[in-house]
Formats: sequence, C-alpha cells, structure tokens
Amino acid sequence: MNKQILLVEDNPLVALLTEDIFSSMLGGARFTHVHSLDQAMRHMHSPFDLVICDLHMGNTTADEVIDEVCSSFRSSEVVFFSAALEKTYEDTIKNKRVLFMSKGEEFTEVSRWLKKIYAPSISN
Repeated sequence: MNKQILLVEDNPLVALLTEDIFSSMLGGARFTHVHSLDQAMRHMHSPFDLVICDLHMGNTTADEVIDEVCSSFRSSEVVFFSAALEKTYEDTIKNKRVLFMSKGEEFTEVSRWLKKIYAPSISN
C-alpha cells in the first residue's frame, strides 16, 4: 500500500525534488502538494501517513508552522525541513514522530528514520 504524504512547500522546484526523493525512499507514495500552511490546514482531516513541511514560508514563523502542523496532524509522522535549520526548533517538540532536517543534508538520517517507522514496508 502506498503511503499518503502531504507536502507543504512554497518552492515548486524544492517540492518536485523532495517528492522524487521521498517517493524513491518509500518505494512509491501518493503526494498531495500544497504551497502554504493555510492550504495544508484545509487537509487536516485527511488521513496522511506523513507530513513533510518547510519551516519557512511567506509571513509564517517557524514556531507557528510547528505549532499548527503538530496540533493539526496528530496521527501523522512529520518531517520539518528548512534551508536555515536552527537546533532550537528540535527542543520545541519532544516527539519521536517528528524529525527536523536541513534541506542541504544528505537524506541518510531521514531514510533511517522512515525505515524505523515504516519497517518492514520499506525495502533496504
């Protein structure tokens, strides 16, 4: 069964690359792509397995993004990512279902995290 993923990213090129990378890591996935936090909130009652969300979009602060996404998508795993990731965000949430990563990082940590969550549905 394909994972249902909500991708919240305002940069179309980054969204395309992210979708491609996560799709290959998950062995195929079904993506819903939105360009803002407001658009994401319209999907809060949809059954997503994973929410991938940029921390910095428009006039929304990273703290607002974290609060809104974590409170609205409680049953989903969440990956927050940013080109300018600050470690202080990681202290905001003490939840094994949330991962923070830099857009410049290799996806090794994300791959390990996803395998741990979705094993054995992800092949090595």
